[in-house]
Amino acid sequence: MKKILIISFDMIRSGELPVSYSIASLLTSLKFNANEKVNIVHWSFNVSDINLKQKIQEKLNKDGLNNYDIIAISVFIWSEVIVKKLLVNKHFINFKGIIILGGKQIIGNENQLMTDFPLCKIFVIGYGESCIKEAIFNSNTLKFLYGNCENLDIPSPYLTNDIIVNENQKMIRMETKRGCPYSCSFCAHKDLKDNKIYNFPFERIKSEIDFFKQKSVKKINIIDPTFNVGDKYLGILEYFIQNKVNSQISLQVRFENIEGENGKQFIELCSKLNVVLEFGVQSLIKEECAIIERKNDITNIKKVVNILNKKDINYEVSLIYGLPRQTILTLKETINQLESINCEKIILYPLMLIKGTKLYDDRSFWKLKEKYHENNIPLVVESDSFSESDWNDMRDIAKKYKNR
Repeated sequence: MKKILIISFDMIRSGELPVSYSIASLLTSLKFNANEKVNIVHWSFNVSDINLKQKIQEKLNKDGLNNYDIIAISVFIWSEVIVKKLLVNKHFINFKGIIILGGKQIIGNENQLMTDFPLCKIFVIGYGESCIKEAIFNSNTLKFLYGNCENLDIPSPYLTNDIIVNENQKMIRMETKRGCPYSCSFCAHKDLKDNKIYNFPFERIKSEIDFFKQKSVKKINIIDPTFNVGDKYLGILEYFIQNKVNSQISLQVRFENIEGENGKQFIELCSKLNVVLEFGVQSLIKEECAIIERKNDITNIKKVVNILNKKDINYEVSLIYGLPRQTILTLKETINQLESINCEKIILYPLMLIKGTKLYDDRSFWKLKEKYHENNIPLVVESDSFSESDWNDMRDIAKKYKNR
């Protein structure tokens, strides 16, 4: 029997489940697909914990690593620096088994990955559910495994109790699809091979909705990169209505897809649910939009915003500050345009450079400079169009809108 230790560094906020959805999905898939029994132990650390370093060391000193054949570690933008420090710890240097790394930050040049993580034996690039079994059971030589999401007929971690949901749970995360048909240069949600989208089986989606209804979950955060694409999303909303779900439902959507008959039906369905529509506009400045490959039509946005205001449908529009060619003036111009069309809630997020994206590859061209901020997250704080002082002013603007 293989003894496997999975280590994750998760961003767990107040009211959220103690197990991350992505790790739970991986664990469920591994247990479902394994042809032989596996003994899996999961160490989860909250990156927001001020005593994180101490707790990691205490765990290593108490439990050690010698009882395990394989250690699998997830690496995201908020945990890459933690993992690099972890792998020079004496417990890992002396570990005789196999170390596997996966997650959003495990991507790019294979030689660079081996340089950055010399102790690692296997790198899982992409969606881990599709290749975690091979990583665990065929781990004799150095490998780069590329996962995909072409087959999403995998069990729900909620329905297998790999995530325990309490009565009146404050918030859960849910997927109805993976991948994205768009190619925004700052985003890593698109499929590794193409820009397709892949739907989870509708029966799984319905079963999860039934389960969340039974548990009286307060908020269902659907984490699809773009919910209102494809041919399934209207049916999902209809099922929420048929099932009389009272939970708040958070959806990431795009303005340009709210048009025609589908657009009308989408609005009508949303008006019958407790939804919050999250529109990632990012910028309305032509030059900035061209760089991030994000087209926005203010005329269409105004039309949809007017409908949402009249229908009293909750929504928010998010922008990114720290974009190439952006200045304080252009950021304010985008905000002014949104306010002029009566956009009721605006949220601003700092730019993060995600490995595997075009913007990450072009960072030197735009002279993008990063600095680590809270939770070990590197944020772009300088470019050829704004200084760090300018960025701090942008951040102050973001805080003002956050507190509204």
